[in-house]
Amino acid sequence: MTKMRHPRLDLKILKGGACLLGDNRPLKPVVRSTWTIPGEQLRIVLKEGRKQQIRRMMRELLGFHVTSLERVRIGNIHLDETLPQGKWRPLSDTEIENILQQK
Repeated sequence: MTKMRHPRLDLKILKGGACLLGDNRPLKPVVRSTWTIPGEQLRIVLKEGRKQQIRRMMRELLGFHVTSLERVRIGNIHLDETLPQGKWRPLSDTEIENILQQK
């Protein structure tokens, strides 16, 4: 059983280099992190993430339990709020061009 430490509001620990439990690879730095509602709602931008990374970072590094997680963008593609969960849509020509230009 791991003991939860007191939640931290200081987000400097997310700047990279820390390791999660059972993983010896250091985390890539978080591109941007800001409290939208201090201690309650956080916006995080990752350049590269691993499975369950945000949930684990919040629990292991900051002491918070994530109750809801929403992906709003993948790269330059903003996810449509009207798209039902678990569904997909074709990429537009502009989105395809943007992806190809990034390589």
